[in-house]
Amino acid sequence: MNHGISQIAHFGALSGKTLALLRMGHLGEVLRITQAGRELVDENRARSWALDFREAWLRMMAFDFEGARRICEAICEQRPEYLAGQPETISRIAAGLIALDRQEYDDAIENFRRVSHLEITTKFFLHWVWRMMAQLESSNALLLSGDIAHAGMAAREFFDSALSTADPHLQALAWELKTRVAMAENELKSAQEYIERSLAIVDKFEILIAAWQVHATAWQLRAHAGELETAEVHRERAESCILKIADSFAPEEPLRATFLAAVPVRRILHDRAANRQSVG
Repeated sequence: MNHGISQIAHFGALSGKTLALLRMGHLGEVLRITQAGRELVDENRARSWALDFREAWLRMMAFDFEGARRICEAICEQRPEYLAGQPETISRIAAGLIALDRQEYDDAIENFRRVSHLEITTKFFLHWVWRMMAQLESSNALLLSGDIAHAGMAAREFFDSALSTADPHLQALAWELKTRVAMAENELKSAQEYIERSLAIVDKFEILIAAWQVHATAWQLRAHAGELETAEVHRERAESCILKIADSFAPEEPLRATFLAAVPVRRILHDRAANRQSVG
């Protein structure tokens, strides 16, 4: 077989494998693949960039937004025109998430808007995934800012996009987002219906990244309804998913600590610690 064709097939398969592993929450394995693969493709920088994009993606999932942005900015500095759209898009989403962490909601929303609007962002492979992520995070930013009406509009846009795909990760997050919007609107009956739809998906598929977020929202919803025992079951399920994701990293890997120190993650683990202290 032609060596060039063989290499293209190999990296195509590797791309598909890493995407599946990201969905499953095996972030540490993706990190090991990207680092090992990069050492083997130094003679072909374009293929190395493809691995860089996967590493930026996993860093976003592990809450290392600065790390994701650094990777993409390094690629942008080299200005390969045919690759410009993807690193710029990932970097912009990372910047939006950094602003969101700082409660700089207007800045966050503007970054997400520039990704989700097709007339602004250059299209590239898997552009639709990043566009949908921008829709999701825009709705999150609007919810956190207290703009529930516009958050609902953004959530519907993401929901329609997610359900047009066959991706259970996106579909689970779409129902989870609808749950949080309904909670903000005090539509608790609808919220109960939406979270059940989301739970049904994460119970059927191994999608740990979505699963821990879905169970975290179910925990909050059940606790709000006074169903404390059921709420604790969901908190424990969220915790279990989080620890599986963390344990996919080597114990000494800094990304493991970054993930576990993220505020949404720490909130779930802190509640476990608080429960243990109260029992003790």
